[in-house]
Amino acid sequence: KERVELNGGNLQYNLSNGGQLGYMHMQLSDNASELRDGMQVDDVRIIGLPVPGLSNLKLSAEYVWQKNDDLRARGWYAGASYTFAESPWQPTLAYKYSEFSRGYDPLFYGSSGGWGTWVQGEVVGEYMLFNNNQKTSQLKLTLSPISTVSTGVVFYKFDFKDKPDGVDDKSFAKEADLYVDWTPSAHWVLGGLAGVAKPGDGAKQYFGSSDTSVLFQAYAV
Repeated sequence: KERVELNGGNLQYNLSNGGQLGYMHMQLSDNASELRDGMQVDDVRIIGLPVPGLSNLKLSAEYVWQKNDDLRARGWYAGASYTFAESPWQPTLAYKYSEFSRGYDPLFYGSSGGWGTWVQGEVVGEYMLFNNNQKTSQLKLTLSPISTVSTGVVFYKFDFKDKPDGVDDKSFAKEADLYVDWTPSAHWVLGGLAGVAKPGDGAKQYFGSSDTSVLFQAYAV
């Protein structure tokens, strides 16, 4: 079992308008795996920054550098969201574009921050690509029918950033995820999700299969 120790710091400034500015630096200890040995990670970010005069429109962006003696990798995203605050169910429409270079290490791959925040695609993101050598376009619609229920749909288009050996097409997959989250109390979250991913020509060559993948899941936290 791999043991990883981290040293570093995080500086975050919360703006009066609800946005956040941040910078983080961390270094992995020498007892990590060879690929992570001595890795340094630097991260700058802007989260949920309202646009002056359009308070319902928010911008976010983040850029990460990773390096050690054998690695130079980067990842970044930029996106915007708009909440129709006066409309029934308060729909929020969001778009995000992200890129991860070949060799990028997702480190402690998790699901914090809501659907599509870090794990991009419940099919592709959990079982095929892991924020490595990929370009992703994401469109997300979120609805709140009542205060305890959030539901929505997320659409993805995945491409290889660099074509792997033996692959001559960067198109990887298109995916759609439909989810419902229910929070009946402060202690519980329950819900379900259905996802479907259709492979592109690049994925067919990479995996040697043209099958469409389908996922159903239920969860309680």
